[in-house]
Amino acid sequence: MYIYYIIVTFISVAIVLASYFAPDALSFLWNETSERFANTWLNLLWFTLLVKPLFMILLKYTELKTTTFSWLWEYLKTIKWRSLKWVRYMLLSSIYFIASLGMRYRRLLGITTFLAIFIHAGIYIAWWIHIHFILVNQLQTRNILIGYFGIFCLFLGYITSNNFSLRLLKWHRKTVQYAAYFALLFAILHLLFLNPWEYIGQVVILIVYVVLKLIEKKKIKVF
Repeated sequence: MYIYYIIVTFISVAIVLASYFAPDALSFLWNETSERFANTWLNLLWFTLLVKPLFMILLKYTELKTTTFSWLWEYLKTIKWRSLKWVRYMLLSSIYFIASLGMRYRRLLGITTFLAIFIHAGIYIAWWIHIHFILVNQLQTRNILIGYFGIFCLFLGYITSNNFSLRLLKWHRKTVQYAAYFALLFAILHLLFLNPWEYIGQVVILIVYVVLKLIEKKKIKVF
């Protein structure tokens, strides 16, 4: 855990520093690569948040209680081959297996999510510095200001994603981790301010996520 934490942090800082100190050699980082990291961090954030409600819903409302393939195979053999029930459980078990892996490695996903947005923002800031970056002017741009809020929220999760923080904060750490929800809202607003029609799909995913959380909390009954 700590090894991954240190290595990916070092790599992320190195990329940002390289984009600043070698702007000509690494100019390709300023555009396409930065946007790729932006898409990566948003996808990772969605995955990190979605796996929990999906996992809990399947755990509560289906017969899937384990992720071992041997159990799944034995169970599927009791169902008529290629029947609708067989296809249904194959689909559900695949989602359950992926969600269970996401639950197991949620902390690593959170770390990677923050570092992806750190690289995205760091590359752009390095570029702005080279064209006479003025912080006040940047903060007057609403989508950039909201982006900074989102980064700060993810940073709270990043610095508490370790065993030391678990021991130090105890049950308060869970409260700090809720900052990821605010980061998600800020991320969606950041994108909508850039181009509302291009990123309207993010709002749809947000609605799906809210519905899944309501089902998980038994506020909506679908089974």
